[in-house]
Amino acid sequence: MKEVWKEIPGFEGRYAASTLGRIKTISRTVRNRYSFLKLKSLIRKQQITLTGYSTIYLHDRNGKGKSYRSHRLIAKTFIPNPENKPHVNHKNGIKNDNRIENLEWVTPSENLKHAYINELRKAPVHEKHQKAVKKISLDGNVIETFNSISDASKKTGVNRVSISNMCNGKCGRKTAGGFIWKFAFFLLFFQTISAQNLEGYRQISYERLNEFAKLHAYSIGQDSIILSLDKQLSLKDSILTVKNQIIETYEAEIVPAYKTIQRNDQETIEAQGQIIRYKDAQISIQKGKKWTWGVVGVLLGTVLSLVVF
Repeated sequence: MKEVWKEIPGFEGRYAASTLGRIKTISRTVRNRYSFLKLKSLIRKQQITLTGYSTIYLHDRNGKGKSYRSHRLIAKTFIPNPENKPHVNHKNGIKNDNRIENLEWVTPSENLKHAYINELRKAPVHEKHQKAVKKISLDGNVIETFNSISDASKKTGVNRVSISNMCNGKCGRKTAGGFIWKFAFFLLFFQTISAQNLEGYRQISYERLNEFAKLHAYSIGQDSIILSLDKQLSLKDSILTVKNQIIETYEAEIVPAYKTIQRNDQETIEAQGQIIRYKDAQISIQKGKKWTWGVVGVLLGTVLSLVVF
């Protein structure tokens, strides 16, 4: 996508935003106290907050500086807002991806719904701990099922505390509002496992699973742990087998080869010693020859001197 620049509303002649989410200063000439100063066009560095949003510090025409959310500036610059929606939403959930195709104007409820659907925000605690309840007639027939005790109280007009006490077995009364109330454990579980589409799974994730579902999930988790341990043990056995093979190869091939090299080195050292001893013997013989000829020379000189005199 080609990058297009446009002046930011409210900062005309000073700052411009691009379709790729960047912001720059516009080249201009300003007057200071003593002269005129020419400012070059520069890309401004954006800061990332602890919450993950990009911010930038801009100065207005009066010279007052303030930190702004970059995605709001870019949305004001490029995206029309005829319905005057107050929030800017990131479609892909990445808070510092400020390309215009990733931004949209939304209402607070639309923004919250988008966060829940894309699992960018967790459901409130009271939604996580809701339990489905069923209204049963005195002859034992299930009349209606509700997502929670509060939902049942609102739709039937029966006191919420009475329904809760009966479901939890905290009161001696057999009915509340003329009906029997019980937690719908199995129904909620089968509703959970029968959901086939992603939206269904997301909606069900905001409700609390019943005890049966928890036990079922726990047993599956235990089986997974056992399978994982079996895989780890088999992997350890494989590693030990490889180690044993390496040790056997070392003992069968590397150690004999090393011993052969040691023997060859010893033989080489012995041969070098013999050569050194032979050279020493030759040097001794040469020295002996020189000494013998010196003695003979002395004797001949003595004999000749005697003959002459």
